[in-house]
Amino acid sequence: MRSFWIENAEGRIWDLTNQNLDNGQGSFLASPDGLGIRTRIRSFEVENTFFIEEINTQVQSITGTLHFKDYPHFKRFVDFIGNVNTDTPLKFYYSTGEQLEKHWYKLILIGELKKGEISAKTATLQVRVKFDCISRWKQDVEISIEIARSGNALVYPYIYP
Repeated sequence: MRSFWIENAEGRIWDLTNQNLDNGQGSFLASPDGLGIRTRIRSFEVENTFFIEEINTQVQSITGTLHFKDYPHFKRFVDFIGNVNTDTPLKFYYSTGEQLEKHWYKLILIGELKKGEISAKTATLQVRVKFDCISRWKQDVEISIEIARSGNALVYPYIYP
């Protein structure tokens, strides 16, 4: 099963695949949309052949419905994300079930939170959310280089007067 979670500026994690809402440690993101990529291709035609002039990858928003147990649970999420009128981004992580150790993330800002009512059908508070992405999908890669000392230090045989 794929997993989603958000990391705030303090390094705290909010799980978005938590189906057990009783523990208050996250919420469930239903119907996620905008996880893929969108490209815009500009081309021109000469006789019966098309030539690509430009390809642009467009950043799109991630949307979905967050399920919370009740209003205090939603309040904990609002406290977690902090001030939405800031330029400090959150990190939206995405991992597939096969590669839990390999995860991708996008830098996001909260674009919209539409608080609804507690559903009689699911007994959860359903909140429409829109995460405005300010980066493409990224993956942290750690690269280490070891430099070994070789030879002796270079000494010039010159004496200053």
